[in-house]
Amino acid sequence: MSDARSSHMGQLAGAGLARGLAASGTVILATIVSRFLGPDALGQFFLVYTLVVSVAVLIPRGCDRAIVRFAGRHASQEAIQLRYLTASLQRTILTWLMLAAIVVPALFFLGPRFSLYGEMRGALWLGIFIALVMGLCGVIGGFEIAKKNPIGGALLQLGFTALMSSAVVILLHGLGVKLSLTVIFSCLAAVSLATCGLAFRVTFGREGLSVAIRRVAAAGTDLGDFRTSANAFLVTQGGIQLQQIAVAIIMSALIGEVALGQFKLAERFALLASFSLTVVNSVYPGHVAEAFYEGDLKRLQKWASCMSLLALLGALPVVLTGLMRPDFLLGLAGDPVAGTASLLRILLIAQVVNVMTGPAGLILQMAGLEASVRRVVLVVSSISVPLIAVAIWLWGTVGAALVVAGVVVVQNLSFVVLNLRKLKIVALPFSAGVMYRLRGGRGR
Repeated sequence: MSDARSSHMGQLAGAGLARGLAASGTVILATIVSRFLGPDALGQFFLVYTLVVSVAVLIPRGCDRAIVRFAGRHASQEAIQLRYLTASLQRTILTWLMLAAIVVPALFFLGPRFSLYGEMRGALWLGIFIALVMGLCGVIGGFEIAKKNPIGGALLQLGFTALMSSAVVILLHGLGVKLSLTVIFSCLAAVSLATCGLAFRVTFGREGLSVAIRRVAAAGTDLGDFRTSANAFLVTQGGIQLQQIAVAIIMSALIGEVALGQFKLAERFALLASFSLTVVNSVYPGHVAEAFYEGDLKRLQKWASCMSLLALLGALPVVLTGLMRPDFLLGLAGDPVAGTASLLRILLIAQVVNVMTGPAGLILQMAGLEASVRRVVLVVSSISVPLIAVAIWLWGTVGAALVVAGVVVVQNLSFVVLNLRKLKIVALPFSAGVMYRLRGGRGR
């Protein structure tokens, strides 16, 4: 028992360190852009970066999430686990090829007609490649989480790649290289390629992907349920990424790239508060799925309460600092623009709700209720996109912050309600004891 607890705490600490570094990666890279290239370049950086992240998240078509659930069920059956992995990687590559067949000609023929394309030429071309590499890394990262290796999963996130790229950019600057968006995205491309290559080598060894595909094809695993689950995850991820893209494009078009850069910078600092949520969501999925399939409501409620409490405690330092001293955080990226502190406070309040209730969405997904999550995300996202456009037009960045914060709050509280209705648990801190008493001490 003590060995299991020590192993669990070791996983939690290791994942916390890795996820913390990954969460800071984008902030550090954005700080470098802001200090060395100025606020205009910062807005352009976030516009391209948002598009790259969205494509990288979407091209696996939900397989990076579904593999956590399905491969995690077969901990002792390596061939079946690799069957899910190889199918996910094939699906990711095929989706990227279809997307590239549309995007590349569009950028080549239509790109020069748009003013946004000018100084971002090199960054956009590199972004197409980065999206593929990081999409593959996302799938392998999900596979590592399914194998109960949350540290490996964290090291394959785009945030950690951004952190390593920041070190390369600083080195190049020290060597006298003139920095530009193209240079920065070149560093991202090089580091992401090295990361992906190392991940493939560790996962498949010397045999490579093609040999592994032939070897595990004989496992005869039915992928029908896996694809159905992946499609549900895809719709959920698509709704979230649609909001991110809408904010970036609408804000850039209506109030300029400088405002976009400041909003995204405040958003990235606010997202530092949620790194603790990503930690618990990478450590506990296997425990949640196991408790659900065994029908142990008491244990499922315990994990839900524990995850929410740990996420909240981990977020408090960033939240308190941001609420009381927002200029201190924003000052790390240069002189903050007037009004940016208000954006940070609004977004941080939403993150408090996010970390307290964030495990609710994961629990629904691990319990096979992806369709319920999908419906919530679709409804909220479809309403939020026109609201974002109106809010930016009327109130600028503050309007965007209010809508984004409102979306986070409404979406997560909806997940909490769904947990209570469908699973009879409450995914909030300190809820385990309350629910146990309400059930009259019944464990199941």
